[in-house]
Amino acid sequence: MTRLHRLVLSSLGLTLILQGAPPELEAKPRASAATLERGRYLTHDVAMCIQCHSPRETSGRIRADDVFSGGKIPFERPGWSETWDTSPPDLIALATGDPKRVSAVLTTGKRPDGTSPNPPMPPFRLAAKDADAVIAYLQSLDRR
Repeated sequence: MTRLHRLVLSSLGLTLILQGAPPELEAKPRASAATLERGRYLTHDVAMCIQCHSPRETSGRIRADDVFSGGKIPFERPGWSETWDTSPPDLIALATGDPKRVSAVLTTGKRPDGTSPNPPMPPFRLAAKDADAVIAYLQSLDRR
């Protein structure tokens, strides 16, 4: 089943139950419009995840069709940092495939294994409700 089929079915208010289907194809509960807007607001305007986790055109503009699909940090490593992540991961893939990991990083600043992402990733301490909104928003952008 393609994303378009799932989108059409969900926009019609239909829930599709696939017996024996892999978990990634099972129908998921949809987040409310308010939750999705909260997630969009947090990722675009507050935490500004879009700035580092999105690829850019040669002009420096974010590629609108590929937001949150991973990118290159658009600025140089400062002298005080020994570690620096130059290629942030695809947040849509992470939120879709491992939402517990994303939630842990957003609420505690650490991965479930206790390690911290390298700078320039900030050690966020979001409320669980805000982390859930970010994850729901990113999942709504799933390109599959």
